[in-house]
Amino acid sequence: AQELQEHLDVAIVHGSGSTADTLRAAGVAHADAVIATTATDEVNLVISAVADALGAARTMARVDHSGLLRDGSLDYANMFCAGRLFSPDRALARSMAARLRNPEAKAIEHFGGGIELQQFEVDEAASACGSRLRDITLPEGTRLAALTREGRTRLPTADTRLLAGDLVLLAAQQEVMQEAHDMLGRGTFGRRNIAIY
Repeated sequence: AQELQEHLDVAIVHGSGSTADTLRAAGVAHADAVIATTATDEVNLVISAVADALGAARTMARVDHSGLLRDGSLDYANMFCAGRLFSPDRALARSMAARLRNPEAKAIEHFGGGIELQQFEVDEAASACGSRLRDITLPEGTRLAALTREGRTRLPTADTRLLAGDLVLLAAQQEVMQEAHDMLGRGTFGRRNIAIY
């Protein structure tokens, strides 16, 4: 903490982040955001709740327990006054898995609600290559968001014809992304067994 204070333009407050006194000393009432990132889920949730009660504009809490992230019957973020619950480890694992599933993708992003965004080239052997968008039946929950051809990006229309080498930006529900990807890009690379610890 001393080294950070000497080399960075940050204020250091010593104490437990889950106590009101420490959060007040840190100026939480005027904070744009409080992000709790200790290694303990419960501590992060308490920090979020106390910071919210003291007037923080927004709170976020790191949680790694899958029950806190997946239980659809309880809204833990709302219960603990956290604007968002997040897990860097799970985000990294999802990103690694997506990259392994689609190694030729130029970019892969994940959004709330199970939405995935991928950018990749249309393959000449793909079933949709050479077809107009109006003639392609993409899986439900899929949208072609943008198309780049010869360095120029544009919004596709129903009359846009997909050509080999076009760079497409595809948004889809995660469960149908592979099917949509197979219609436009290269096929799957087969099953891979990956263990991430």
